[in-house]
Amino acid sequence: MSRFGKKGSKSKKSRSSQPTRSSNTKVNNATQNLDKPKAVIRKATPRLTFTRSGSRDVAYPPYHFVPNPELPPSLSEAVLHHKTHENTFSGELRCELTTVTDAIFAGYQKKFSGEEQLKRLKRDAGTLSSLINIKKMSEKSVLYPLCYEGKTLIAGSSIKGMLRHSISALASAPMLRVQEKTFSYRPNLGNYANAKYITRAAIVVDVDNDEELLRIRVLDSIDSRTDLIYHDKVLEPIQNQIFIYKGGIDDEGALSSAFAEGKYQKSKSVEVKEGARESVRLSTQLTRVGRDVLRLYNLTTDHLCDQQGGHISSRHPKLPNKDSQKRLSDSIKRNRDLEVDQLIFVEVERSGRDFNVISLGNNYHYHWRYKDTLRTINARNGYQLETSNRPETSLLTQEKQVAYSVSGSEYKPSELNVVRALFGFTPDKDQNLSHSDANPDQLNSDAINKGLAGDKYAGRISVNHAIEVPRRPSESVLKINKWAALSSTGSPRASSVEFYVQQEKDDKMTTYGDTTTDIQSRLNGRKFYPHHDGNRFPYEETNNAANVISKLSPLACSVVPAETLYRFSVRFRFLKDWEIGMLLVSINPELLIQDFASDTVDQLKLSNRWIQSKIDKKFIMGNKLGYGRPFGYGSCFINIASAQKTENDKQTNISSEQQKECIEAFLNRFNCEAFDDVLLQWLKLHHLKTEKVFRYPPGNQSDEEATLKFHSKIRTDHIKHRREVVDKETGPASRPLNGNLPALEPTEV
Repeated sequence: MSRFGKKGSKSKKSRSSQPTRSSNTKVNNATQNLDKPKAVIRKATPRLTFTRSGSRDVAYPPYHFVPNPELPPSLSEAVLHHKTHENTFSGELRCELTTVTDAIFAGYQKKFSGEEQLKRLKRDAGTLSSLINIKKMSEKSVLYPLCYEGKTLIAGSSIKGMLRHSISALASAPMLRVQEKTFSYRPNLGNYANAKYITRAAIVVDVDNDEELLRIRVLDSIDSRTDLIYHDKVLEPIQNQIFIYKGGIDDEGALSSAFAEGKYQKSKSVEVKEGARESVRLSTQLTRVGRDVLRLYNLTTDHLCDQQGGHISSRHPKLPNKDSQKRLSDSIKRNRDLEVDQLIFVEVERSGRDFNVISLGNNYHYHWRYKDTLRTINARNGYQLETSNRPETSLLTQEKQVAYSVSGSEYKPSELNVVRALFGFTPDKDQNLSHSDANPDQLNSDAINKGLAGDKYAGRISVNHAIEVPRRPSESVLKINKWAALSSTGSPRASSVEFYVQQEKDDKMTTYGDTTTDIQSRLNGRKFYPHHDGNRFPYEETNNAANVISKLSPLACSVVPAETLYRFSVRFRFLKDWEIGMLLVSINPELLIQDFASDTVDQLKLSNRWIQSKIDKKFIMGNKLGYGRPFGYGSCFINIASAQKTENDKQTNISSEQQKECIEAFLNRFNCEAFDDVLLQWLKLHHLKTEKVFRYPPGNQSDEEATLKFHSKIRTDHIKHRREVVDKETGPASRPLNGNLPALEPTEV
């Protein structure tokens, strides 16, 4: 594939092969002086125009991903702020942001509760006032913008966060800010007789946690639905007749009671009906549960007890009482301790007369944690299950090795990945490296192993608040006083494995790992929200009475109309030419489409037919910013009105030709096939003319319950397929048809 070049360039350069995350390839920083004579830039040729009839709604999530391979130039020099640096530039970009759609730039949130406050809210709620029914409301959250002298502001931190996310994707930097979350599923969503994996009751015969030993008797002839009687009191175990039983997740039944609205009685013993006791007596064969399965059972316990990113975290829909989470966690741990003479349920695979245990739990519909998490992977090493960090969410190997040097008690980073080098960082909370608790040698070792640079590193890019520039005072956002109701976005997120996990091309849907033998899962990459059709937006459907009344759906005050102008500045310090080029492209992606030619851009324009532009269209590429992006809010175009560099306390302009040289330096630095894939998807996700409306599946924007049912059906279909269920009429179960995220291609009409 040919390299990037300016329009009309005929030079060629071979590309490196696609690297992996473990690559140790390193490219020296190449810089150009912005004052050197520049080659003549040919005028961009008119963009090709395609016309389309009609528009299609797309019933899959309003988000997609930019892939995250490791690109060869992994590191950038960590520039220190107390001295000057050669071949670097400091300056300012003065920008104008124009909203393409309505936008919600909220700076703070306020809650209204009680009759008097809700009356005041109804009085102030502008266009939504008629939909507010105080009798049906208990509390309501409202988003408000930052303001200055009657004009709305966009927080500089919001714009900076958008630029950081965009540059992170372009550089394919490690996804260090992914928050750790664990997920589980229920292996026994429907028990199927004609299947490879089946669910059976079993009796614990021997358990030794220190030796990682668990032996059981599988009751192959017992029908758990008809042969067992459950008791709500503790009965003394009787051989082959009465057994210990620990139903539910916690030993108090708090979670089950929450879902049953208090109408739940926890079972504490189980009795085998008289007609089935002989079958229990004859089930004498012992089965040893593998160490890897026991390890995942213990990880499942940790997941169920986890208050931060696990089962009883804030994402639990019916957590009984947040103040009692610690007590609930302890209750779950007690309930998960296995005892001799306890009846459990196991998912097994037959091998002749033997059983291979795949998963197990206290009750029939037990939870089983996925093998991998958002930040870790688990792989079998012999009979053991070993945990390691995901490469895509961890510091680069080279960065760990060379990033920190110790001088006395001070730590100075030497080379960092480009995002941390540009935007700086503070210690991650989950790494817990405290300088006061260790000696310098130990700190240096921990810093290298954990990838932590002592205290902090200041970034070299800053953004001030953007201030509204109304055409006239009567047209200011505050004067217009437009309100909006947002739908709840509590639908499945990273737990939607069919969308967040890379799907292999084989016949099986890839998850975070159903069993200890599943392949290593790989994340799809960084999440972005594509732009919606410019003529129809899902947010036009959210201003309904249900969303206005619901306490889960916030209201937004002072919604910014389309074609509203804001101005702000981006200041940079000690950037190399390619770093400036990356910053320019992240601010205005259209610079890349207009002035550079490559196979990737040509593919975007022709093969994928994504540049559906007409000459009279004002904006082609744009960013997304603010609240409500899944519903179509926040599309905006940022123009760089002026660019200046500072030398010897004097400011001089950075010409458009010099800006293009910087962009070309950036493109040449990341010159490999893997970058082509990254850039193509990044451009697609910044394209304004999608002619699509993205909706949460199955396509009903306002019905979250329908979305949950959609995902539940995919889970059920996947479990049938995973278990190789054979239906007498339809044959073997097939892979769920909706179990993947479609490519971002236009629907042909």
